[in-house]
Amino acid sequence: MFALARGLKPLLLALAALLCDAQQAAARPPSRRHAGRAASHRAELPAAPTHSTLCGVPPRTCRPGEGNLKGYEMWSQPYAHVDEKDFRATPPHVAEARSPHYAALVRLARGVERRGVVVVAAADFDYRELAENWYASARRLGMPALVLALDAEACEHFRARGLPAANLTTNLLEWHTTRLQRHIQRALMERLLAATALADAGMNVLLTDATAVFVADPLPFFHAAPAGVDLFVQRDSYPASAVRTLGTALSPAICYLRAGGAGLAGFMRRVFVRGMIEFYLRWTNAVGLLGLNGTRHPPPPCLSTSLTLPIGYAVPRSMYSFAHEKALVSRALIIESGPRLVGITKKANTERSNATTVIELSRHFKGCAADVKVCVRIGLLPYDKFPRHGVWRKLRSTALVYTGPSTKASRKRKFRGHRLRLDRYDEVDFDNMVASLKSEGLWMLNSTDDALL
Repeated sequence: MFALARGLKPLLLALAALLCDAQQAAARPPSRRHAGRAASHRAELPAAPTHSTLCGVPPRTCRPGEGNLKGYEMWSQPYAHVDEKDFRATPPHVAEARSPHYAALVRLARGVERRGVVVVAAADFDYRELAENWYASARRLGMPALVLALDAEACEHFRARGLPAANLTTNLLEWHTTRLQRHIQRALMERLLAATALADAGMNVLLTDATAVFVADPLPFFHAAPAGVDLFVQRDSYPASAVRTLGTALSPAICYLRAGGAGLAGFMRRVFVRGMIEFYLRWTNAVGLLGLNGTRHPPPPCLSTSLTLPIGYAVPRSMYSFAHEKALVSRALIIESGPRLVGITKKANTERSNATTVIELSRHFKGCAADVKVCVRIGLLPYDKFPRHGVWRKLRSTALVYTGPSTKASRKRKFRGHRLRLDRYDEVDFDNMVASLKSEGLWMLNSTDDALL
């Protein structure tokens, strides 16, 4: 059987190339019907989404989201569609410590880090209050935290209030030359590059959403986790293709990057590229999520699709689980070509699993050294400590960090429609998020002047 699979290898490579061409054709600009508005109305639309930090007459500082273009709907957008085909499909700069794009960030992080660890979140000016709340929760627990400021106004605001902030404004502006043509897309990808550069500088990096709130210090968990795991990520329920393969998807809402992993930099480069060539870029901003989950399997030579091929390709080679309180105990799940599961079912490895599961990518994964048997180990975090979904009041007793479970306020709120194609969020989105945090006692700022407690 294995000999037959190896014999079919050239045929499968040819099929992969055909699929690659098909996906490149599918990635061409959408039709006018899907571009957002009928062609007759396009001349009336602004060429790009508007954003301002000053609102009203006389001018005053905008509330979070208030200065952004309104009129968004899930299947349309209130500005002219951008043709992506002429833009580059790779990051505009490299995620390395030696890069001048991250030199100032590395210097700042070295002054903040403790025991070789730094905790980061990214925020623009709209996110300033949520990022301050994130920082307040980290500081309350003595965590070495800093903010990745994505525009000059945010950087000035954070520094004026005493938060250590790295100015990544120039970095974010450079993404205008890429296929990531919405602000949220660029922000989500730039924060991953920044975290990877810090890991390349020799620091362990805990990256979370700026909307996260630490309720207990998660760093002891990562200090105690077995050595050899290069990247820990949160469990998720989307995309469905990852759930079908592993039982759960991988979420970049919480990432812990360990320094020193031989294959980590190569893996993250694949995450960046895979996210930037994703077919669904025109409909979703989840570039990091799709890049992370699409990179589990190797793409064909054009680097634009994700396939499971027979022996000799980088399917997740093996998987094992261990209780988070103990050292590594035994291998429980094997994923080979196909993939084939042995010892444990995908049903047991769900988003709601409270075990830490480790996926190994074999040496055939591009970017690995030829003499390394296992290239990258990715740890899936236990749900009870790092929940993405669920009811917060049922999770609070065990959770270390809040990153999105439903709250008292969110359960009563009317659904506004999917927010997946926005350029930037509006003030209602930010008001709703703050109300959700306040309803569960997760708002750490003073209610009168938003001063840090």
